[in-house]
Amino acid sequence: LFRSAPSRSSIMTGRLAFKYGYYTNPSDDGGVPTNYTMIPQVLQQQGYRTHALGKWHCGFRTPAHTPTQRGFESFLGFWHWGEEYVDHVFPPYYKDAKCRGTDFSNLTSDGQLDVLAGLNGTQSAAVYTREFERIVAGHPVDAPLYVYFAFQNAHDPYERAPPELVRRQDEALFEQRRNFSAIVEDLDWGVGRVVEILKNADMWKDTVLLFTS
Repeated sequence: LFRSAPSRSSIMTGRLAFKYGYYTNPSDDGGVPTNYTMIPQVLQQQGYRTHALGKWHCGFRTPAHTPTQRGFESFLGFWHWGEEYVDHVFPPYYKDAKCRGTDFSNLTSDGQLDVLAGLNGTQSAAVYTREFERIVAGHPVDAPLYVYFAFQNAHDPYERAPPELVRRQDEALFEQRRNFSAIVEDLDWGVGRVVEILKNADMWKDTVLLFTS
C-alpha cells in the first residue's frame, strides 16, 4: 500500500481514497484515474495561475496522469514516492535496482520534460523554495495564484541532512535522530522562506496558507 499516495490524492480530488481505488493501487505508476477532477483544474477555470512543486505521487502511467495534464501549468519535482534529498535518485534503496535513476524534472504545460540531473548535489528544500521565489516574482498582479508545494521533508530516506543543521541538534540524541531533526529543521526553514517571499512580494495579506502533514 502506498499510503502517502492516497492522502495527497484525496487532497487533490476532495474524495476519499477508496472512492477512486488508489489506496490499493498495485503499482506506483498507476495514479488517480483521469476522470476525477483535481483542484487546480477547477481553479484554472476561475482564472488562477497554478503551479506544483515537490512530490507528485499521484501517477505517471500516461502523460494524462502527470501534473501539467491535471491542472498545473508547471511542475518541478519528482513523480515517485521518495528519492534522495541531495542526489535526487530513485529508488533510494537497492543500489543495483534496474530502475534506479534521477527522478527530478521540470515539466511544462506544453509537455516539455527536462530532467534536472544538473541539480544533483543541491538540497531539495533549497531547490523548491528558489523555484517558488521565481514563480512569485513572475506572477502577474491581476491574476490569483495557487501553488501546491509538497516538500520532501520529512520522508525516507532520512539521509544527508545539511551538516550545519545536524550540528545544531542535541548531541545527546543518537545519530539517526539528530539527522531526522535536522531534516525537519530544514522544512521549518523552507516554510519560513515561503512566508518571507510572499511578504516581500506584498502578497502575504491576501494569502491563505494551508499546511498539512
